[in-house]
Amino acid sequence: MPRPSLPLAGLFLVAVLGAAATSDAATDGRDAVARGLDLFVHAPDRGAPGATLPVQVLALGFPTAVTLRPLEAVTVEATWDPEHLGKVSAVPPPVRVTTDAKGRAHLDVPIPEGPERELRLLLGVRAGDRQRTRTLTVQRLAPLQVDLHVPDTRVVPGSAMSAWITVQSQASGQPAPRVPVEVSLLEGGVARHTAVVTTDAAGVAMTRVPVPWIDEPGWRWILRARARGAAGASSNAAEISLSPREETPGAPQMLAEWSEQDLRAGDRASYVIRIRDGAGQPVAGLPVRIWTGPKGTSPPEDSAAWEKLTTPARTDAAGEVRGAATAPTTVVQGAGTTLRVVARATFEGHELEREATVSVESPTSEATLLPEAGAIVPGVAQRMLLRVRDARRKPVQGTFTVEGDGLQAAVTTDAYGEAEVTWEAPVELGAFRNVGPCAGGVAAAVRVRPAGELPALASRREPFALCVSVDRDASALLRPERLLARAGDALPLRVIDASGADARADRRPAGGRAGDGGRAADGAGWSVIVQADNAARAASAWIAGGPEGGALGLPEGAAGVWTLSAAAPRPGAAARQAGGAVLVTPRVLPRLEARMTGGRAAPRAAPSTWTSRSPTGAAAACPGPSRPSSWICTVGAASAASRRSTRARGSARAWSSPSAAALSWRAIPRSIRSGARSSARGRARRSHRRTIRPAPRGRRSTRRSARSFARSRGRSSKPPATRSGCATCAAAGRAAPMHGTPS
Repeated sequence: MPRPSLPLAGLFLVAVLGAAATSDAATDGRDAVARGLDLFVHAPDRGAPGATLPVQVLALGFPTAVTLRPLEAVTVEATWDPEHLGKVSAVPPPVRVTTDAKGRAHLDVPIPEGPERELRLLLGVRAGDRQRTRTLTVQRLAPLQVDLHVPDTRVVPGSAMSAWITVQSQASGQPAPRVPVEVSLLEGGVARHTAVVTTDAAGVAMTRVPVPWIDEPGWRWILRARARGAAGASSNAAEISLSPREETPGAPQMLAEWSEQDLRAGDRASYVIRIRDGAGQPVAGLPVRIWTGPKGTSPPEDSAAWEKLTTPARTDAAGEVRGAATAPTTVVQGAGTTLRVVARATFEGHELEREATVSVESPTSEATLLPEAGAIVPGVAQRMLLRVRDARRKPVQGTFTVEGDGLQAAVTTDAYGEAEVTWEAPVELGAFRNVGPCAGGVAAAVRVRPAGELPALASRREPFALCVSVDRDASALLRPERLLARAGDALPLRVIDASGADARADRRPAGGRAGDGGRAADGAGWSVIVQADNAARAASAWIAGGPEGGALGLPEGAAGVWTLSAAAPRPGAAARQAGGAVLVTPRVLPRLEARMTGGRAAPRAAPSTWTSRSPTGAAAACPGPSRPSSWICTVGAASAASRRSTRARGSARAWSSPSAAALSWRAIPRSIRSGARSSARGRARRSHRRTIRPAPRGRRSTRRSARSFARSRGRSSKPPATRSGCATCAAAGRAAPMHGTPS
C-alpha cells in the first residue's frame, strides 16, 4: 500500500524574533515571549461549505533566540478574511479558544456557504504586547455531490433514454432531498434538451431524455446534471458521454471463449462455443466444425482442407459445444506463445465464424511483502504481509523462512497464501539502489524460502529475493487499534516513535541547538487528522506520543476509506509526519434482498379466482368427465370493484396448458387487448401456452365461437385432447374447449 499523501497546511514552524537587539543573557528570565511567538498549525486544506474545518494549533513563545516554550492560557482566534469570501453582506463571527497547559488548542471553524473558491483563514495569537497572525489557504468545495447514471452510453437516435441522478450533501454525506436538478443534453456545446427534476427523500431523481435524430455514427452528446442548493450555489456537474447505437435486425451470432485467461506450457485447457439465434435463444443440434492450433499456424482456407483438418461437433440443448486442447509443451521463457480456437457453422443462411486466443507462458511462482505503512520505517517494530503464489497464480500454503537485516522469522501461510511477519527494522536500515526492482530509491533486501518441499513450488529451487522500500525520512508509525471502525465511534490510535528518532529528527545545521526543540515536540504530542477520501469532511485531535496514544472521534455519517495523518512540531524544520488509513462503515448497514420470480410483467389488478359456469349461467365446479363439454370455465376478479372494471373492458378467450397447476388472471387494459389478436395467433401455433384474444361480439354459443376461432387457423373445430380448461379440469382428466371470460 503506498504511503498516503498529506495534503495539509501549516506543517512548518518559524521563529519570529523581536526587534530589540539585546543579548540572550539580558533577556534571560523575562517573559516567555521576550524574543517573539509563533503558531504551529495543522489543518486540512479543503472542505465543503456547511462543514467544520478542524484546526490544530500549538502556541509557542521564545524567551531567548534559541529556546522556546509552550504558551499556556493564551487566546487563539480564527476568522475568515472577508476580502476572499466573495459577495457577502456579513462576515462569519470569529472562533476563539484558549490554549491548555501544553500550549495546544483545537478549533472547529464553520466553513461559510457559497460556491467553489479559494478562501483565506486568519489565525492570530496575542500574548502581552506581541501578536502573531498566520494565513491558511482553504479550498471551498461544492456543497453538493451529484452522480449521474444511465442504462447504456450507446443510445438510439430518435428514441428516449432514462437517466437517474443521486445528490448528497458533501458536508454531512447524507442524501439531499427536494433539490432541483437541471439535466441537459448538449450537442456541440448547445443544449438540445433541458429538464429540471427534484430529488425525493432518498436524494434520487429520474427523468427521460429524448435523443435527437442523427445519421453520423461518430457523433457524440454530453449528458450533464447539475444541482442547485437552497442558496443558489451550484454543485459539481456530473457528465456522461453518449454515442449513437446502430440498430440492425437481430442476427444469429457465435461466441467462443477459453475457460482460463492464461495457460502454462503443456496444460490442457477447455473452451466453449455458444450459438444464439436472432432473438438471443440457444440453437440446439447445429453442426459446428472446430480448429485449434498454436501461434504461427492458421486454419485452412480451402473448404476441402477445412473439412479434413477440423473436428465436427453439434450443439447441445443449451446451444453450446465444449471441447479441450493441449498447449505447447515447450515455450520460450519470458516470450511465451498463444493457442487459438476457430469455429465455423451455417445457420439459416448465415455463415458464422468466431475465434478466441489464450496466452501460453512459462510463469514462475512469486512472493511479495507488503509493509503496513507502505514502506519500512527504520527503528520501528512493524507488520508485513507475506503473500505467496504458485506459477498458476494460486495461493501456496506452507511454512517459509523470512530473512533480512535484523529479520529471522518462520511463518506459515494460510489457505489464501498469506501470513503476517513482524520486523523490528534496524535504525540504519536501507541503502540506495541503482538497479533492481527498487532502483532509484532506498530499499532493503529480504529472502523468502520454503522450509521444506512444497508440491506447488516443485519447479522452484532458489529462494525468493525481494526488495522492500525503506522510508529513511520517517521517524514514527501511526497505528490505529483497529483498521475497521464505525461512524461516530472513537478510534484509538498510537504513534510509535522509532528508536533513535530524536537523533535522526534533530539533525540541524552546525551551530544550532536541537535538543530543546526535540523535547518541546515530545511534550506537545501529535496532532492527528482523519479526512474523507473526497476531502470534504475531516476531524482532528491531539494525542500523546508513545504507547499511551489517544482517541479520535469519527464523524457521524462517515463511510469508506478515510485517510489518517499525524504531525508533530519541530523548530526550524518541517514537522515529523506519519500516515495511515482506516475503513469506516455506517452504524446501520442496509440489507438488500432480491428474489427471482417467474412470469412476465402485467398491469396491477386484484387476484383472480377461477370458477366454472354452465351455458345457462349456473355456477358450479369445473366439469368432470360426465359433464357436457359445453360447460365453460370463467375467470372472475376477487373484488367487486375489480369485477366492475373488468366487465367494462370486455372479455377475452384463454387456452390453458395441461401442465398448469394453478392459473392467475390479471385485468387486461385496452391498450394490451387491442393488440392481443395478432400476438395470440402466433403463440397458439407454437405451444400450449395460454393465448389471449378478444372474444367475438354478439350472443354466439360457446361451440360456435370455438369453431370460428379454429377455422381462422385452418384447424379442426375440435380442440386437441391434450388441452384442458383449467387446473381443476386438468386434475379431473377433462379435455374440453375453454372459453375464459372475465366476469
